[in-house]
Amino acid sequence: MNTKNNILLLSLLIAALFAGCAQSIEEKQLVKRDENITIKIEAKVFPSVHQDILAPVDGVVERIYARNGSLIKKGDVLFEMDTRSAQLDITKLRNEIILIKKRLSMMSNKQEASKQSDVSMHHNAKKYLEKIVRLHAEGYATESELSTARKQYYDSVNANSEKLYTNVRSSDDQQIILHEKESLLQKSLDQVDKSIIRSNYSGYLVGSELKAGSQIARSKKMGSIINIDNIIVKAGLAPGLYPFVKRGQNVKIDFIVTPPYSVNADVSRVIPVIDPEFGRMIVEVELANANYILQDGMKALVTITLNESDQKVIEEYFIDKKDQTVLEVRSGLR
Repeated sequence: MNTKNNILLLSLLIAALFAGCAQSIEEKQLVKRDENITIKIEAKVFPSVHQDILAPVDGVVERIYARNGSLIKKGDVLFEMDTRSAQLDITKLRNEIILIKKRLSMMSNKQEASKQSDVSMHHNAKKYLEKIVRLHAEGYATESELSTARKQYYDSVNANSEKLYTNVRSSDDQQIILHEKESLLQKSLDQVDKSIIRSNYSGYLVGSELKAGSQIARSKKMGSIINIDNIIVKAGLAPGLYPFVKRGQNVKIDFIVTPPYSVNADVSRVIPVIDPEFGRMIVEVELANANYILQDGMKALVTITLNESDQKVIEEYFIDKKDQTVLEVRSGLR
């Protein structure tokens, strides 16, 4: 009966602390009793690790190695994706790439042979034209022969240019296809390489609803790893009280649990940025949780004892001068 009454009283105390719309958020977190002033702030328990597992690739889940609640060690295999389709694609693409490379090699050899032939043809046409021009000048070649020689020479030049353009264009087309195939091959190789999904953390697997044969898209959540060997108590601190709470400062934490559980610990860090969930700055305390009494989402009350100097400042600026704004109070603290 005592236990239940204690929890009820603690719950009522928390409710009373945060009730009353006439008070500032700083005043709501200040408690004056027997001439001593303390800061009391509502808190919540979070696991030290909460990591979502996201699907690295699109595909079908082939094997499941861990279920909800399974104890996981860092590096343990959690899921395996079906790679049969990707393996077939890899074999097919590798063969296609080999054929394209052979084709490019043959084209290169043909281009070289054709180039030599064209150079020879062009050289012969040039020499023949030079001969006819000389004979024509001496009166031994007709206009018709000169015209024919010129045509043969120009034809050799144009034929060489056209072949070069055609060969280059054909080679470029094959190179584009080769790059596309190599890109697809790399994608399939990545799919196989990432088919084994391991945990990056130790903890417990939660939130997984996958079954063998489940279809899943890349980046979709497959489950989460939660570790509560250590927990983090996060408390929402009113911005005006930030100067009075520091890293290493000793606090008392009362957890809303049966049986009642309290602990004294040091502040791990103070985050002077407003947290969207709390709407306050954050005071964090990290604790060992060997007996697993403390669970994710559990509520608590953090009591911060102040030294005499800080109590005097708070007495003056938050209790005696209640009409001041937070900005005015902060200005006075500088």
